Amino acid sequence: VCRMNRYGYSALAANRAYVFHHQCALQVSRASLHQAPSEPLLRRYPEYERKTADYKSVDRDPVERFASLYRPHRPRILYDLFHLTAAHTGTSDFGLSLLRELARTIESECDLFVGVDPEQRFFAHELAGYRIYEDRLDSPMIFDLVFKPCQLMFWSEFRRMERLAPRLSYTMLDIIGVRCDYLNSPRRQILLQSAAALCDCVFTISEFSRSDFSVFYRADIPFRVIYPGTNSVSMEGFCAGEYVLVMGNNLAHKGVMEAIQQMNGRWPLVVLGGEKEPVPVNVPWLASGTLSRQHLRELFANARVLVYPSHYEGFGLPVIDALALGKPVVVLDTAINRELASTLDNSNLYRIRSMKDLNSTVAELFDREPARPTVQPRRWREVAEEYAQVFRELLGRDFDVAKMRARRQTLQTVESADGL
Repeated sequence: VCRMNRYGYSALAANRAYVFHHQCALQVSRASLHQAPSEPLLRRYPEYERKTADYKSVDRDPVERFASLYRPHRPRILYDLFHLTAAHTGTSDFGLSLLRELARTIESECDLFVGVDPEQRFFAHELAGYRIYEDRLDSPMIFDLVFKPCQLMFWSEFRRMERLAPRLSYTMLDIIGVRCDYLNSPRRQILLQSAAALCDCVFTISEFSRSDFSVFYRADIPFRVIYPGTNSVSMEGFCAGEYVLVMGNNLAHKGVMEAIQQMNGRWPLVVLGGEKEPVPVNVPWLASGTLSRQHLRELFANARVLVYPSHYEGFGLPVIDALALGKPVVVLDTAINRELASTLDNSNLYRIRSMKDLNSTVAELFDREPARPTVQPRRWREVAEEYAQVFRELLGRDFDVAKMRARRQTLQTVESADGL
């Protein structure tokens, strides 16, 4: 093969073919076929080792890589949580809440593995009992489907997913990471567009997230909209609460500092967010990433009003959790909050035109008995059922070979550009 290739001819490999040598013309043992190439071969054709290495890492067709999945077997799904950091965030809350119900929903149909960094200890108690997959390049394991419960932020995440399964799926929470220039980069902007076009199924958590992506990229991607849920429920012995709970983080679009400045000194405040900002000394600031889920539930239960002052959200999980507890929630009159109002149909959701209306609205709600919710928001179990149904559809279809090859080509192009 090496000799004829030097004259411009290429050898084509037949996947899983058996070569029979007539009358044992080739006298070699099976063991010798796995030995290192001989010195004369390498002397004559020094490209031999490079070409065999290139085949394994670059040239191997993805159909061949996943050919064993065509055999009858119990499907395997990888739930990709490699992105988890040591902090409670909206992203981690979404991923872990969906995982708990999804695992129960599909456990009788397939094997669910959770992909997580082996150094991840912060959520170890919440991941106890799941099959854990620690990605190693020497691991032979492959999956029928990889699902990531958030958008891809780095090309390495896309590369790992492409390497592990022929079917890829993820949930687009929002595109704030490319909307805001101080968070964006050209590589990330291209990644979000490429991943949406090349994955087999992309979910979003609201019509707003879907349309925002389409407008920003001028692209018509067939997203599947599945609203998040809640496991919070209104309790007996309803607690009216003692303080105004303000939620967000340090990012400008969350509007936390604006809200504090508007309300400072009027009511007892508790701020739940990221790292502490310079705030008035009389305002307790809790770093949400360090708190347990039980502590978070208690903060919600003991609040009288929730203020969620974000200018941009894909959905806003604290809103639905607080409404489920029967708490009044004050939000800005944005596109996503208008969508939530029409979807949730909850009289405890109050939209204000600007931060200037925050004082008067909170004053009215703080002195009023909150309305008891007549309809509970949807539960995470319902959300998991919708995801599971889509996963069944994906697993019931053949591989999309065109997308598999397009993903490989795109990733090879990006990796080649990095080497320039």
